[in-house]
Amino acid sequence: MKHYTSEELDQYRHKDMNFILRFICRIHLCFCSDCRAAMLQLRHDDTLLLKIKNSMNKLKIEANPVTYQKINTTIHNGIKNGTPI
Repeated sequence: MKHYTSEELDQYRHKDMNFILRFICRIHLCFCSDCRAAMLQLRHDDTLLLKIKNSMNKLKIEANPVTYQKINTTIHNGIKNGTPI
């Protein structure tokens, strides 16, 4: 059984496939637990990205490379040292 790639599943989710390919993919998803799991992972990824975006908006992080680098270094050092952030 041919499995769909993440890119193809993303096209399916966003209705970027033509009708026939969407129909075939839908049938495949009915029978393929691996592709359903991949689809679920894409949804989880979208949720995580949305949470990160919302958090950044709440923090009003500037589009400033120096500020970004400081934040990134702080987070990275905290994770590396096992220090809670």
